[in-house]
Amino acid sequence: MIEKIIFERSQRMIAYGSCAFLPANELMPLLLTLFQEKAVTSEIVSEEKLIQGLKNHVYQLVILHQPLQEHQIYCHPMMEEQLAITLPENHPLASKKTLTFHDLDGLSILAHKGSGFWIERCEANLKESKLLIQDTMDSLSELVNASSLPVFNSNRAMRPSDNSSGRITIPIADEAAHVTYYLACLGTEKDKYKTLFKSLPINNEKCTAAVHLFFILTILINCFGNLLRIFNGMNY
Repeated sequence: MIEKIIFERSQRMIAYGSCAFLPANELMPLLLTLFQEKAVTSEIVSEEKLIQGLKNHVYQLVILHQPLQEHQIYCHPMMEEQLAITLPENHPLASKKTLTFHDLDGLSILAHKGSGFWIERCEANLKESKLLIQDTMDSLSELVNASSLPVFNSNRAMRPSDNSSGRITIPIADEAAHVTYYLACLGTEKDKYKTLFKSLPINNEKCTAAVHLFFILTILINCFGNLLRIFNGMNY
């Protein structure tokens, strides 16, 4: 009876959970495009609850910040994110190209509750800092605009305005400030989401990087050829 209910629900909807808001937000339009006949729901919960929920069929898909080494679960790289900090231009740290958690430790820093696991990771690396966690993006934006407090950002979340209006965004260089997200499903449902896995941001980014590398190599080869022709001309 329970298996029948699970099957019927999976035919009508896709429920997915995520360890953070940003990758969940990236996945939603893909699901709505590829599975137009189904309702799609999402929520942000801990990684432990995500894994348990996937195994118990609460979720059909989950987004994790590390791969699982379990044979019954299939994981595919989804996207990468690099943590950063947005500071006022006159802040003592604003002249640096990159920062570390050590540089930031002791500061009061604004953060969004939807950052999920990032909150715990930052708290673990910033023992002397006070994280001012806001429940909504609206309240976060209001505080950013009304104060000179630093705010956590990332290469994915950054907006053009984050490097204008007297502010500058600087990447955090620590290994703990970089993450690769993984989209996971039960191994038995891997083929069902084959098109989705192929459409993930990380696949497109690899293609884009390959194209950029091709153009760079082409330019270098052309420059080298021109230099050879100039050198040969000088020898005549």
